[in-house]
Amino acid sequence: MNENRIATVALALLLGAASVNAAAGPEKSNPAAKKASCCTPEAAEKATEEAAKRPATSDAKKASCCTPEAAEKTPEKAPAKPEGAKASCCTPEAAETAGETKAPGGKAYARSVEKLDIPNLTLVAMDGTRVTLQDVLAPGKPVLLNFIFTTCTTICPVLSATFSAVQDGLGEDVTDYRMVSISIDPERDTPARLREYAARHHAGPQWVFLTGQVESIKAAQEAFEAYRGSKFNHAPLTFLRAADDDEWVRLEGLVGAKVVLDEVASLGAAE
Repeated sequence: MNENRIATVALALLLGAASVNAAAGPEKSNPAAKKASCCTPEAAEKATEEAAKRPATSDAKKASCCTPEAAEKTPEKAPAKPEGAKASCCTPEAAETAGETKAPGGKAYARSVEKLDIPNLTLVAMDGTRVTLQDVLAPGKPVLLNFIFTTCTTICPVLSATFSAVQDGLGEDVTDYRMVSISIDPERDTPARLREYAARHHAGPQWVFLTGQVESIKAAQEAFEAYRGSKFNHAPLTFLRAADDDEWVRLEGLVGAKVVLDEVASLGAAE
């Protein structure tokens, strides 16, 4: 009987404890276990007030995530420049170094002097008249010559811009010289196109542009050892000759106007 009484009392105690726990409701979560977001409006306001109370220091401040600005927007990073990306050709730096293209041998340009046999070819001037290459390059005036084509977007604009700058650099003496640009794309470069191209580069009357039959243009290039089989293999070449000389200075590479003007000065003006 005593054992049964003890068991009954114990069971009653256990049931009573369970009832008390149930009446008290579920166990509350530990406030420390849950972290409040630092970027709530209340946290942002509080952080701003605390930051205003702190004295400024010489150390660089770290931006808190709990500022109204940070809560509103996170600054975007500028995209990184792709590795190995090429600089634009149209920057001031590119313009300044346009005349420093490397020629064979690693130099800025290659210079040589050679005698050339000018063939008696018939070509067409930009006014539509037929001329011979020998007459155009006849003695009496120093000559500057290059090969271009009007739809070229690589070296030809640089070659023509250089000739234009040389023209300006010669000043009042420019009429004492003859400047010649021969198209290597005669099938497309009609006299009308050459006139447009000449106007684009402000060519004066001393600067003539020539086109002609395909075979004649090829022969002209071969005479100057400038033929490369295709206009797309076009080499940057500038030729100069004194007034009464049969030797030509050959500059291979994209040279600047100063280099050409220095060469012109060494040739001497026509007498």
